[in-house]
Amino acid sequence: MSTNATQWIRGAVPVAGALAIMLAPIAGEGHARASLAIAVAMVLFWITDVLHPAIVGFIGCFLFTAVGGVEFETAFAGFGTATPWFLYGSLLLISAADRAGVIAWLGDRTPRAVTGSVMAASAGLLCAAYLLGLVVPSGLARATLLLVPALAWARRSSTPMTTTGGLVLVAMYGAATFDRVLPTPAGVVALDVATALALLMGVAWLSREASPDDAEGGEPGEPPAVDVDWRIAALVAVTAALWVTTPVHGLAPAIVGLAAGLITCFPGLTRATAQKAISPDPLAIILAGAALSIPAVLLETKAADVVVGAWSAATEGWSADGMAAYWATTLYRLLSPDGGPPQLPILDGHDGVGSGAAWAAAGVTLLSLYQSPALILGMSVGRCRQAQMLKLGLVVLAALSLAVILF
Repeated sequence: MSTNATQWIRGAVPVAGALAIMLAPIAGEGHARASLAIAVAMVLFWITDVLHPAIVGFIGCFLFTAVGGVEFETAFAGFGTATPWFLYGSLLLISAADRAGVIAWLGDRTPRAVTGSVMAASAGLLCAAYLLGLVVPSGLARATLLLVPALAWARRSSTPMTTTGGLVLVAMYGAATFDRVLPTPAGVVALDVATALALLMGVAWLSREASPDDAEGGEPGEPPAVDVDWRIAALVAVTAALWVTTPVHGLAPAIVGLAAGLITCFPGLTRATAQKAISPDPLAIILAGAALSIPAVLLETKAADVVVGAWSAATEGWSADGMAAYWATTLYRLLSPDGGPPQLPILDGHDGVGSGAAWAAAGVTLLSLYQSPALILGMSVGRCRQAQMLKLGLVVLAALSLAVILF
């Protein structure tokens, strides 16, 4: 099948999804049906990756105002939350750390046993993600910290262009999902172990994909000397310390991250570098704001009641069938991205313990980059692609479905 035909088919899927919602026999007040159809189309466009995700987000928010029956402030409500601007601060901080040589310095001092194996590096990043989940309350803060070693280790691998997307993606996935507070229940630990194993299997699958940019391949030679700007290194260290000690001082992680990013913009603080530096995609901020606007619109137009009603109908009488509830909740969460308010109603407590377990499992099953600001950060900085994200998410979905059946 030709590339153009494939693109047309992928583009037809979101349109068909929106039409299905418009023609479905569902009850809804006012503009509920239209806003739900637009939201479903946005989600499917993001998953099929037909257009740049930021463009899809902008178009969707505009349509919410044009035909969805909501005010501009509601249609673009996600941009008024802290998440997009926290993401901006993270982009600035990571860019400054790269220009300052911090990432290269860390890569040079990491043992070859770690950087020489994708699986070893992935396992190390997942362990770090889990430990950070115990002390750092913000997923985006954890993602920013994990992005430094992920980029450093990927660059020291024998195939940096192929490895970067996989390592960054697994690190960001771990940052988005390993959010635990001690004491950790045994069931949650089992869920985390199953997720980690699924992520390792997924990154092993992704690492088999060759990239034409890796034609030079081979073992990396002796790295050139790195001139580190220790002022930026100190700023990164202080920011990390403030995030880890958030319960002590009470400063919001978003404020700390944005402040650190803005400090890097002060004249004379960062210097130009001859080495190749990362070029983050700033449109990621638009994607984050648009994704978080969806729940606000669905709540305002009462479309959220339709979504919750559909979930309840799909899982009615299935409290003993954990897999059915798990799949239904995974689909539900596609309309409620993580990262900050507003959120669609939490479904814990519906149909007893079964739905609580389904919600927990669905909370770590991410199928698209827009579902977490940590994954959006990986897309902007680490060249994570939606196709990779979907494959990794399907591996997690299959593994946790099997775990739900067995346990």
